[in-house]
Amino acid sequence: MLQNLVDIFVAPKAVFARLLHKPTVLLPLLLVVLSVASIQVGYITTTDKGFLVDQFIEQALARRPDADEAQLRGVYENLSPTTLIASAAISSAIFITVILLVNALYLSFISKFGHESHRYKHWLSLVCWTGLPVVLTALAAWVTMLTGNGQVSLTALQPLSMDSLLGLNSGKQILQNLSLPQFWAMGLLVLGYRHFTGASLAKSAVVTLAPYVIIYGVWAYFAFR
Repeated sequence: MLQNLVDIFVAPKAVFARLLHKPTVLLPLLLVVLSVASIQVGYITTTDKGFLVDQFIEQALARRPDADEAQLRGVYENLSPTTLIASAAISSAIFITVILLVNALYLSFISKFGHESHRYKHWLSLVCWTGLPVVLTALAAWVTMLTGNGQVSLTALQPLSMDSLLGLNSGKQILQNLSLPQFWAMGLLVLGYRHFTGASLAKSAVVTLAPYVIIYGVWAYFAFR
């Protein structure tokens, strides 16, 4: 199983072959969940309290421009670090876990039309292992946080995003969430689906990327209209 941690980045086909024989879920699921949660927890613990409150208020006002800034400031300033950390860790862990479970359910459902015999655990295993590039996102975020002297903006927290890499500074969350590791994970999922089903590369791409196209398409519509 530990060999998969290396091979998923350098020899993914070997990992896919092993998962067909023995699907494993716990290790990659924990790594993905902990990586995502660690970003939020790390940001709270390494950021200056006053600067952190300003970032939260800015984010809240972006979602609700009519909100009372003074009231928001009072709420955030009175929250204890322990409460913030626990809330961030739990919400992040639940969110990413639900995403993985639903994605695996989708692939399991779609595969039935091809008369595939793989169980749900096979698809969940594939989704979890191909999601491991998120670890790179977490590592990049931690480097940014640890070198930011306690004043790293939320937008700068994703140095591998398209917004950061292309120097766009667009302020659009959709571009801040699209990153090289995410594209890497998508590519791995396409290859994994192809290996599991024997489908063509084009069909594998259509099946696995359709949810992303729909979600980001709708997001882009509202972001850029």
